[in-house]
Amino acid sequence: MQTNQDMNKPHILRWLSYVLRHKRLLAPAFLAIFFGMAVDVTLPKVIGFIIDGMLTEPNIRAASVRMPFAGDMDIHWAFIAVMGVLLGLLLIRSFAGFTRYYMLAKIGEHVHVDIRGSLFAHLQRLPISYFDHSYTGRIMARLTTDTDAMWHLLNDGISSVIVPSITVIVVLIILLCLNVWLTLLSLLCVPVIALVYARMRGRAQNSTRAQREAVASLYTRLQERISGIRLIRIFGRGQDETRSFNDELQGLFNRNMELCGTFASLGAKSHFLTGSTTSIILCLGGIAAAMGKLTIGELIQFYLYSGMLFSPIDQITRASASVFTTAKIAMERIFELLDASEAVELKGPNTPCPRLTGRVEFRGVNFGYRPEKPVLKDVSFDVAAGRTVALVGPSGAGKTTIVNLLCRFYNPTGGEILIDGLPLNQFEVESFRRQISYVTQEDFLFSGTIADNIGYALPQADIQEIERAARQANAHDFISQLPHGLQTPVGERGVTLSGGQKQRINIARALLRDPAILILDEPTSALDAESESILLEALTTVFRDRTVFIIAHRLSTVMSADTIMVLDGGKIAQQGGHAALMSQEGLYAELCKKQFLGFGGSQKNGTAGKAG
Repeated sequence: MQTNQDMNKPHILRWLSYVLRHKRLLAPAFLAIFFGMAVDVTLPKVIGFIIDGMLTEPNIRAASVRMPFAGDMDIHWAFIAVMGVLLGLLLIRSFAGFTRYYMLAKIGEHVHVDIRGSLFAHLQRLPISYFDHSYTGRIMARLTTDTDAMWHLLNDGISSVIVPSITVIVVLIILLCLNVWLTLLSLLCVPVIALVYARMRGRAQNSTRAQREAVASLYTRLQERISGIRLIRIFGRGQDETRSFNDELQGLFNRNMELCGTFASLGAKSHFLTGSTTSIILCLGGIAAAMGKLTIGELIQFYLYSGMLFSPIDQITRASASVFTTAKIAMERIFELLDASEAVELKGPNTPCPRLTGRVEFRGVNFGYRPEKPVLKDVSFDVAAGRTVALVGPSGAGKTTIVNLLCRFYNPTGGEILIDGLPLNQFEVESFRRQISYVTQEDFLFSGTIADNIGYALPQADIQEIERAARQANAHDFISQLPHGLQTPVGERGVTLSGGQKQRINIARALLRDPAILILDEPTSALDAESESILLEALTTVFRDRTVFIIAHRLSTVMSADTIMVLDGGKIAQQGGHAALMSQEGLYAELCKKQFLGFGGSQKNGTAGKAG
């Protein structure tokens, strides 16, 4: 969970806090970096020794070389010894390179997992309203491509920026010891590179931000079109969608090429400046060697070390432009999500909710999803424990909003909700929600088996309890006829099942928890008349000893309710039993007449007036 102190930290420090969780892995990584760098700065010295210390005319004539730590040695054995030293150094460098890469990759993967885990955990604590206004694809982009940028920041950042920066410092000291004037000449290109980098930095950030937005937009379109593939097919829009998706791809291609062009331009300019400086140094050093102010070995050493100076500078420039710019934008997007305010109800109180009887009372409740557009206006009712209430009314009347408030997906903007005579907001929300079940109209199923889906409501339930819930929801008969019974896979979103079968599994899932309050949103909308009749008969038994709210349009479902609340324009227009409401002139009688006559739907198809 993010604290205010975390939110006030710079993004890079917050990212480092994830890295430092695995600091025990940093030690071998930096040790490998040290040994690899030590070998790199030693190799030019060895080459300089070969030229100035071994390939001299007296040594060749005498066939003998004075070797450090070994004294005089036959020149042939001396070269073999030097070759052994070089091979040993190269072996150390190879092993150090492997260790550095592996350890940094391991830390990067740990950070990858930690950040994605933090993002997903935070998503579970965000208010439902956040998802009302956020595209799934954009959220997915933060958990995928943006977290990938954090991986590259660690691996490529250390390899392409931190290590080269240390190398530049060490090599610069060595170069100053070799020749001060040539070293100062070498540094003339650095301010020019810095100026070029400063001028393109803003453009690179804008290009990177546009590229990230294009990726998020592509993810959003892909997610929506895959989910709506049946709609696309039925309306014959496949070719149109393909063209539209290709346009999105072309837009992303353009953003990527714009970004690549920016980075390639910087890399080319940096490479030209460093390469030109190296050439000038070689020419001026050659003149100095011809004048006897430098030995050939010193000149070659200086040339090799200058390459070790300019190559890291080139690396730092490129990485700073690409890796750091991309990571900066990704950090902004990741921590923007992590800083999104958590749902108010999850912040307290911590009082566990006792076992409820299920009495529900609304006292003058007001609510609007947007302040300027109220949905509920001074709604009051009192439902005794164990009663069944049907909520009916035209679309947008506030039926679904009432159950959303009861589930504490949102908080009232005015008034109060009480459960068993106590304010709803005084209970710890998760312990309260464990005593309610909600069957949504979307009949959503997870990929997995039927048993997995029913057992989702109560993870500790055994197979006998799951089977009992399936029987209560009249789902057992069709489940037993499937190839693997309760262990039959349902496919993504339950695509292998009919709408009625999915709805009965959803109802079984809700019943498994044995809730004090049960909410059903159009429970029979996907059932045929026979299945509806059997299900309602089963639910009559299930309704006993629990409070039930039903959002319904089918008259058969409404007639069995103890109380029918008719909502219109965010207010309760009528309230009572079916017979009493039918005897009155009002909205309920109107809705029933339309259903019987077929205006807005029939009793068979149950489409009279959509729930709000």
